[in-house]
Amino acid sequence: MAENKMGPNLQAGAGIFAKRVQKSLNRAQEKVLQKLGKTMETKDEQFELCFQNLNKQQIDGSRLFKDVKAYYAAVKGMHETSKRLSQTLSDIYESDWDGVKDLAVITEVGL
Repeated sequence: MAENKMGPNLQAGAGIFAKRVQKSLNRAQEKVLQKLGKTMETKDEQFELCFQNLNKQQIDGSRLFKDVKAYYAAVKGMHETSKRLSQTLSDIYESDWDGVKDLAVITEVGL
């Protein structure tokens, strides 16, 4: 009884294996004929176009990311430098110097 239950499963597995082997052989034969120039090689032009567009978009996206990252770092650096400059001006400016009233406005805008 156990043999009867396994028999159809083994036959189905053998059938699938035979189909895969046949597909592989057919594909290998087609490739050999293409290399020899006996058959035409088919190309999917729409797929190739989409593939090229995707690669271009990927390159452009990477470049944009790199530039935005550099821009962000520059803005962040500029902000930190501006805060330090305002603090330094506040620290060194003497109360008897001209423009001491304007200093508060200048350093307030910078912060």
